[in-house]
Amino acid sequence: MKLHEFLNQLKQRNVVKSCMAYAIFAWALIKFLAILVPAFEISNVVIRIAFIIMIIGLPIWGFLSWHFEMTADGFKKIYSNRIKSDDTKTKGRKLDKIILSGICLIIVLLIVNLFRSSSDTENTNLSHDSTNEKSIAVLAFTDMSPQKDQEYFSDGISDEIINLLSKVTELKVISRISSFSFKGKDVTTEEIGELLNVNHILDGSIKKSGNTLRISTQLIDTKNGVQQWSKSYDRPMNDIFKIQDEIANFVLQELKISLLGDTLASTTVHPEAYNLYLEAKLLRDNRDAKSDSIAENLIRKSIAIDKDYAPAWAILSELIYSGSFSYSRYTIEDGMLQGKDAANKSRELDPNYPLAYASLASFDRAAWDFKSADINLKKAIELGPNNDYVIYEAASNALDLGRLDEAIYYINKSIRIDPVNYLLKYTAGLYYLWNEEYEKAAEQMEQYIIKNPQSGFGHNFMSQIYLVSGQKDKALEAIQKDDDPFWRLYRECIINYTIGDLDKSNKQLKDFIKRFGHEGWPNVAHIYACRDEHDEAFRWLDLSYEQRDPSLLEILNYPEFKNLYDDHRWNPFIDKLGLPDDHGFYKN
Repeated sequence: MKLHEFLNQLKQRNVVKSCMAYAIFAWALIKFLAILVPAFEISNVVIRIAFIIMIIGLPIWGFLSWHFEMTADGFKKIYSNRIKSDDTKTKGRKLDKIILSGICLIIVLLIVNLFRSSSDTENTNLSHDSTNEKSIAVLAFTDMSPQKDQEYFSDGISDEIINLLSKVTELKVISRISSFSFKGKDVTTEEIGELLNVNHILDGSIKKSGNTLRISTQLIDTKNGVQQWSKSYDRPMNDIFKIQDEIANFVLQELKISLLGDTLASTTVHPEAYNLYLEAKLLRDNRDAKSDSIAENLIRKSIAIDKDYAPAWAILSELIYSGSFSYSRYTIEDGMLQGKDAANKSRELDPNYPLAYASLASFDRAAWDFKSADINLKKAIELGPNNDYVIYEAASNALDLGRLDEAIYYINKSIRIDPVNYLLKYTAGLYYLWNEEYEKAAEQMEQYIIKNPQSGFGHNFMSQIYLVSGQKDKALEAIQKDDDPFWRLYRECIINYTIGDLDKSNKQLKDFIKRFGHEGWPNVAHIYACRDEHDEAFRWLDLSYEQRDPSLLEILNYPEFKNLYDDHRWNPFIDKLGLPDDHGFYKN
């Protein structure tokens, strides 16, 4: 058969169209299997076998198309090279419809696959973002001392290395609380890497005996558990700062992070003073009145031995702040004066120490000096972009200025570097609640309550989420789990008003004012704002301002104050707070 006759027969027998239809439906089948196989966790071998079968089947299909034609009575063998034109056209039209249907099917599968791929990519990014960045968790070094009485020292050295590495912008460093949460637990490095979302772990041990130290460290890749680097040090206590610096800089070298020729360096201090400083830090982290008081005594002893160590003055400033506003060791006036002096001393000794500026920002905000607070906080962030204390302070500052979106950004950054600290999830839940993002608020608060099922605060704020979601019974049930007399009565009064039990709400409001009106001025204002009673709301807001109540600015973020936004008194009240121009509180 001549070539032109062969090509004419291919056309008349619709072999090309038949093969096109086969190829389109074969490709569609492969795409369908690609979607189906992962969903049902079937082996990918199925797709490979199907692909091979389709390739082998193509020439067989071409052969059959040459020798057989599709008729109303089924497939029949072609015995002649002369095929009726009508038969050719009929078969061609049928194949055109088949090809068109196949193309439509392919389009549908492409759309489905596009959404699936987008979702998979997003989930992968959320779950494994550590693979795209350099990240590390410094675990609590093990105390190997003979008497096992140097835990504060081994923890302190680990914490100081965290602080050194946190100065590096390019490195994600997990905060102390999350890193130390695995102390004494039987978990693998791979499990820690997955839980903290990091690709490296620094582990070690410390044996302290008298004035001698033995420190062993190792850097581990969490993807495979392989040790990348290890080193041991046998040095006198005086060399502890050199050891810390060597470890931190070896880590950066192994992670291939350049500091443009600089190296991380600790500030040296008298060894005995440093020992007291580390002991005070450990006690401060207990966050209770007794530990706080003992920590302050220790840090003052440390400063008496060596008065030139900036971190010691910064911790003293922080302890005075908590002693003034949480534990009443100081009057507000004395605490403000002494605490700010300590923070200024820390800054003078080390102008590049971020916690000095963060502490100053706290006192500035407490004095309603928002301009100074903003300047000091920006400096703290510049010097300590990954320091958990600085980032949390930035979130608190943004909240007090009514910038909820910014506060949420910083609290999420805190969670990113301190993922096992569930108190941060509680805080994020509050911020989302006040920003009226109720699903996100519930998600964060539920995670906190799972780990802290007895938390009255957690259930109190969960009752608010239930209330705005229309789940009145759950709101009432949740508030019963808060046994704090102030917060329970405060919230119950609002819940009962919202669900229409006015008599009960009125009695509770009267009781709340009688018992707590001398200290809960902004809370009373909030209750009246919820009830849309403007005159009383503004009266109590003015009382809050006159008392310079430190919680007023936080409470002004509550969404129920929107009831007052159209009142002519709102703008003058916001104006007299003395906030910076870029504050986020509503102005009509």
